[in-house]
Amino acid sequence: MSAHDEQEKLRKLLNASGFAFQLAVELAVRSATFDDPWRVAAREHPWSTTNGRGYVDLVLSRGNIHLVIECKRPRDAVWMFLMPDHEQLKRSHACIRWTDTMPHRRSLVGWGDIQVYPASPETDFCAVRGQGETDSPMLERVASSLVDATDGVSADFLLLHHGSRVSSVLVPVIVTTAALTLASFDPKNVDLHTGDLDAAQFTTVSHLRFRKSLASTTHPDFYEPQELEDLSSGSERTVFVVNAAYFVDWLREFQTSAPDYGSPWESARGQAEAEG
Repeated sequence: MSAHDEQEKLRKLLNASGFAFQLAVELAVRSATFDDPWRVAAREHPWSTTNGRGYVDLVLSRGNIHLVIECKRPRDAVWMFLMPDHEQLKRSHACIRWTDTMPHRRSLVGWGDIQVYPASPETDFCAVRGQGETDSPMLERVASSLVDATDGVSADFLLLHHGSRVSSVLVPVIVTTAALTLASFDPKNVDLHTGDLDAAQFTTVSHLRFRKSLASTTHPDFYEPQELEDLSSGSERTVFVVNAAYFVDWLREFQTSAPDYGSPWESARGQAEAEG
């Protein structure tokens, strides 16, 4: 084998790992200028919960906002997200992880809705090229693992903030080289004999939110389900999916705010205080 061939073999081995892409994403954040800077709080951060253990690629922090990031570099990939409801094309609500600590009070943690900007399409269906009907959905697996990782990282922040008055939000984010495509269509146009659709509109987007029942448990914190539908909605989580080429721009626009009816940690704290 020639020296050139050996170098090419080693280069392919390096690229196969995906770590180079992860480091490039980190460098892009460190090199970017922000009005309100993000900092790399952790890299290859270990996490552990009752559901498993692993490593988070990156944790980015800005004040009390923490992004728990998984970097994915699939080859020549197209992730197609189904959009049968046009009302979901521009959403700001997102179900994220939160923590709340107070001196001499019980620390609280849970998942709940806040406003996250920039607004983006929201969907719960993703079709990945090369994935058949009998395959385990790839994005669901990655997103579920990231949700568990976010739970694990939130436990670390509870430990760090114990005894202090701090409310934090943790947002799971997948940064990927995959092209993100929205497939807009009307379900009534699907042929029930063949299951096929004759017409759809396809749009490439830079980011979106994937909201689905991704939790490993059907009994989320501070939630009392009454119907089967409540169990499903109560285990919903939002994972943001961002194309890597637009990630820094997305970070520049990223903002959060509490809904008009208040933040989920305020509601949970009120309930905890009432229960004594």
